[in-house]
Amino acid sequence: MDALGGFLAEAEGKRFQDGTWDCALMVAAWVERVQGIDGASPWRGRYATRIGWLRILKREGGIEAVIARGAALVGLKETTEPKRGDIGVARLPSGELMAGICIGGRWASAGARGLAAFVAEPVRVWRVQCRA
Repeated sequence: MDALGGFLAEAEGKRFQDGTWDCALMVAAWVERVQGIDGASPWRGRYATRIGWLRILKREGGIEAVIARGAALVGLKETTEPKRGDIGVARLPSGELMAGICIGGRWASAGARGLAAFVAEPVRVWRVQCRA
């Protein structure tokens, strides 16, 4: 099993919880696993509820700004061609934005019942490469 497959297998059993395992922290955990740097360090431990997360989003300028800042902290480069393992912000058919990991034609994210995979339109994407 490759690194992403192993990470997703571990993620399957985790339940969504704001501030512990949500879409942004799942993305950060994946990047930290392969790059060794926590891009969510500015927010980790600073919220534990949906209201706390919404306050961070308001202060930072939305989910796109949060993920962009985390990606910059890790040194990820933006791309317009998402590949398996890349991270990004994608728009669900409902119009809602979420952070996720590209798994081919879909995006994986932390869902209410564990790992969720969505067909979504990428809005912004950052290339993730495993360390040598």
